[in-house]
Amino acid sequence: MASALTLMGICAGSLGEWGKAVEYRQNYKAGRRIIAPLLAQEAQFSRAGTPPVSTRDAKEFRGQFSAVRIQFPVDDFGQFPVLRAQPGERIHIVGAERQRTRLLTAIATGSLGNLGASHYGVWVAEGRSEDLPPTTRRKLIGAALESMVPERGTLARALRYRHSSVSVEKALDLAKKCGLDLEELPQREATRLRRGGERLEPSQQAALLVARALLGEPPVLVLDQLLTRLPQAGYQYVVQRVNTYPGVVIFSGALPGIEATSVWCEAGLPAIHQP
Repeated sequence: MASALTLMGICAGSLGEWGKAVEYRQNYKAGRRIIAPLLAQEAQFSRAGTPPVSTRDAKEFRGQFSAVRIQFPVDDFGQFPVLRAQPGERIHIVGAERQRTRLLTAIATGSLGNLGASHYGVWVAEGRSEDLPPTTRRKLIGAALESMVPERGTLARALRYRHSSVSVEKALDLAKKCGLDLEELPQREATRLRRGGERLEPSQQAALLVARALLGEPPVLVLDQLLTRLPQAGYQYVVQRVNTYPGVVIFSGALPGIEATSVWCEAGLPAIHQP
């Protein structure tokens, strides 16, 4: 009897662990049957809600200056109809200031593609720019808006933000033509900009942003009243470039000298008509 009790005491610990192992496995199987389908369903919903990323490269769109189409929800951006524009057109947006500002910002940032529908966005050469990675999309749409400020870092980096592969000399030459005076800066293109573009006067910030938008001649160019902050010589140069721009120009506000070829009207008026 003593021997039997001794053997049972020795085996009790191992038998208890085996019992726990069986219990844990049964709980695992039961949990897997319940939770696994729910996790698979959640993953399916996540994939459905994620915008597709295009495998096309921006090089397919650059230099083509093809037709541009812009479509967005009417309720969110005012009563603007779908825009269809051909290369060489300069579209003047006419409507409420708040709606114009929101629309230009959405075009410049690619946020039209975040509205949950594949038929909203900016199409360039039959490809939707919102489906491209941000670094690639920035090469297709150049924007110089009052709401923008240069990024922190060196002036050369901020100037080539859209096209980092462009030589510094070429970018600086364009910036000078737009009115950027490097002689006023102690370190020229190596000058470090603080938050909000500090170290640069408002006119110099505008010259940097406009030159960055023009760099590489993107198929779509978006402008607003920021141009009026340019120095006089720089403004005249930019007006000349815009009036002969090979791509589609979309601008807002009173910009003397820029000749609009058509108007994009709010309040249900025809999308484009000759002024």
